[in-house]
Amino acid sequence: IVKRRKKGITEGSSTTPMAEELPRTKLSEWVEKHVRVKMTDFYNMLATEKSEKEKIPLEEARKITEAGGKITIRQVSSMDRKIEVRERMKRRYQFKNYPEEFSFRCKCMIVFQNVDGVDAILFGLYVYEHGPDNPLPNKGTV
Repeated sequence: IVKRRKKGITEGSSTTPMAEELPRTKLSEWVEKHVRVKMTDFYNMLATEKSEKEKIPLEEARKITEAGGKITIRQVSSMDRKIEVRERMKRRYQFKNYPEEFSFRCKCMIVFQNVDGVDAILFGLYVYEHGPDNPLPNKGTV
C-alpha cells in the first residue's frame, strides 16, 4: 500500500466487489445521503476556520481538511426471526400471560470508507425491530 501511495495509485487492485456494488435499500440510501451532507458541511466549516486562522486560500484549506475516502453505507441483512421465551421467564411471568415467543426483524447496517482503494468497515449496527403485532412488552419497539 505504501508503494502504491507513493506512486499516486489509490484505486483498488482486487477483483472483489466493493462496498459501492452491494445492493442498496431505501433505508441505506437515505442514511448515506444524510451522512454525506453532514460530512460535507462539517468539512466546509473546518476548511473555513483553517483558512481564516492560517490566512490561506479556502481551496488549499479544503484539501488539507478533507480526510479519507468516500463513505458508503449499506444494509447488509434483514431477517425475520422468532425467539422462544425460556422456561424460567415463562414461570416467572406466568401470571401475566407472558407469550411463548416474540417475532422480530433483525437488520444490519455497515458504514464503509474507501481508504487507498480498500473498503474498510468503520461501524456496524444491528437493530432489532418488534412490530405492532408483537405482544407486550416488546410491542412496537426497536
